[in-house]
Amino acid sequence: MAGNNAKTGKTRLPRTLGRPIRAVKTSLFVAALSLFAGLSMAGSAPARADSIVTLDGVTFADGGTASGYFELTVYGYVAFADITTTPGTSLNGAPMAGYTYGSSGGSVNNAVPFDSRFYFNATADAVSLALTAEDPVTSGGFDPLILGSGATSSLAGSYENCQENPSACGGLGYLDGRLVTAGTLYAPEPATLSLLGTGGLLLSVMRRKRAGAP
Repeated sequence: MAGNNAKTGKTRLPRTLGRPIRAVKTSLFVAALSLFAGLSMAGSAPARADSIVTLDGVTFADGGTASGYFELTVYGYVAFADITTTPGTSLNGAPMAGYTYGSSGGSVNNAVPFDSRFYFNATADAVSLALTAEDPVTSGGFDPLILGSGATSSLAGSYENCQENPSACGGLGYLDGRLVTAGTLYAPEPATLSLLGTGGLLLSVMRRKRAGAP
């Protein structure tokens, strides 16, 4: 029950009611600090952090699709990839089995910008996937792909094709492949990553402090 303080005359809240109020105050304090820290980081130098890039709606001219994600480090190389394409048909009418791309074959072009053109090698066949974004993915958000174009021997933009002889590509001819006709690459906004990271750290500190309190 609430009682009056004899010295001050103020109403004193019961201990059981005071705890939830303190918890609410703590949550509001953490949220305010997180927002302030995130806005401060966003307004200063761009955040430097590895980016998880997700393929969104990537479709080939034959109706096949590509899905998955890869990790781009701050040093400009692909640290991990897990991308899968579905079966389809090449520009020359050859069957394409559908392929899996892992981190061992991931790379970016050497020219600037290093975070807009990506190449992946299939784990089983000598087939490659090229994804070219309109803007650097490190800017965050949805970044449209530059769609595939050109003939078999001169593909450009975003595409999937054979890089060796047919025996190494499961029967697919050298440089034969298919063009990407739609899709984007998505990466979280740098400011969002900073905000979430700061908020999580502050919340962890406050929880430990409360856990140690009597």
